[in-house]
Amino acid sequence: MNGHFENEIKQALTRVSPPDGFAERVLDRLPAPAPKNSRWRALLAIAAMIALGASFTFYRHYQQEEREHIQKAQQQLAFALRLTAKKLTVVNARLKKSAPQLQITKEKEQL
Repeated sequence: MNGHFENEIKQALTRVSPPDGFAERVLDRLPAPAPKNSRWRALLAIAAMIALGASFTFYRHYQQEEREHIQKAQQQLAFALRLTAKKLTVVNARLKKSAPQLQITKEKEQL
């Protein structure tokens, strides 16, 4: 019985040539390959490079504007602080001149 089973397996697994025209029929059923659009791909690559370059340039320009804005704000703050210091010096001198003997004392709280 073993020999008969082995023969059946061998017969089932033997190589069989396909019928004539089999390969052509299979190839006919496959979808047609998409045409290569190398020109479109090149144009898309160029457009992507231009967009990338433009966005990089815009970013650098924006950074430069921000730096200039920050520097201007720092200069304005420094000017305002200098002006305030001068005005406070003038006010302090006038106060000393008008009330040289004025002293502020704390009263002790009574329990």
